[in-house]
Amino acid sequence: MLAPEQLADLYKRHRKDPVLSIYLDADQQDFAERGKWRIALKTAVSEQREKATDAGQFDQAFGYLNEPLEESDGSFLSGRGWVGFATPDGVLHSESLPVPMPNLVRWEDGLRVAPYARALKQARPVIAVVIDSRKARILRYRMGLLSQRDFLEADTFLGDLTDVHVAKVPTNHSGIRGKTSSDAAQKFLDVERERLVGRVVDDVRQEVGNEGLLVMGGAERTVDALARELGDFAANRRRILHSLNFDMSDTRLTEAVESAASEISAEISGQLLDHLVGEARSGGDACLGDAETERALVEARVDTLLIADSFRRSDPDRADHFEGAAFEHGAKVVEVSRDVADRLRSEGGGVGALLRYRVG
Repeated sequence: MLAPEQLADLYKRHRKDPVLSIYLDADQQDFAERGKWRIALKTAVSEQREKATDAGQFDQAFGYLNEPLEESDGSFLSGRGWVGFATPDGVLHSESLPVPMPNLVRWEDGLRVAPYARALKQARPVIAVVIDSRKARILRYRMGLLSQRDFLEADTFLGDLTDVHVAKVPTNHSGIRGKTSSDAAQKFLDVERERLVGRVVDDVRQEVGNEGLLVMGGAERTVDALARELGDFAANRRRILHSLNFDMSDTRLTEAVESAASEISAEISGQLLDHLVGEARSGGDACLGDAETERALVEARVDTLLIADSFRRSDPDRADHFEGAAFEHGAKVVEVSRDVADRLRSEGGGVGALLRYRVG
């Protein structure tokens, strides 16, 4: 996939050019549906061609994108989605994507970037850690797939600890003074657990970074120690699930991590909406409602755009243009759903923004 800066550069360079943008849903598993994407493409292309003021230019652009699609000879498309951008002069970019895409064809000035930008958000890593006193699995969940990044083990080989550090002094009573072998063994294991936690902390900081989410689980004592060592790192982007364990199948682990990541994202967006509403009501750097938000987007004053999934469903083209304008000026886009979307709809019709600055 294109990096965000590559997509932004492509968008800005062709902002005023006529561009054909094609997105296809390739996420079909049933053999009977192998040509479903072709039907959707044919219908959408016909609709856009009828609206085109210059059908010749449209046909040229479509010819460039249709050529690689024809090579699929009616079978499944590779990947779970497909995207292509072209002008009458040639292909700007095309590729298979690892995430599902909507079936969408648009002929307009500039690229239709919103679906691609949403796919990039799905690329945000979710790191999962399953840990006990002896071992740790570090996994990455990305675009619906769970993969192991690292497997760490503590040094638990004790060797012969018989009477280790036992004081050999005369005594008038039974028993042994000093540290027994079991005490020494426990201290050794405690030290190795601390070392294991320290190694995991280093890996987690690197993998999660400034944007990723973190899900931790396993033996309660060790998980709590890991949380303490992490301190404030990713404090609002992490969650502890003690139900995670080494005996879970990858399928169950994937489901648990995916669910926890959704909950974390909902909490973050809910807090963001609380802040936005408070700022908007007090006359601060925020706005609610499509009219004021659109004005702020045109004037490049938006820092973070919040948009409800219901707003997208009711007016998908306008929602895409809102997100495209935000993307053009480097603003963040947060699409909210469920309870947070309901609140945004009641407060601002489904859309609002935190602003870089407010104008009178």
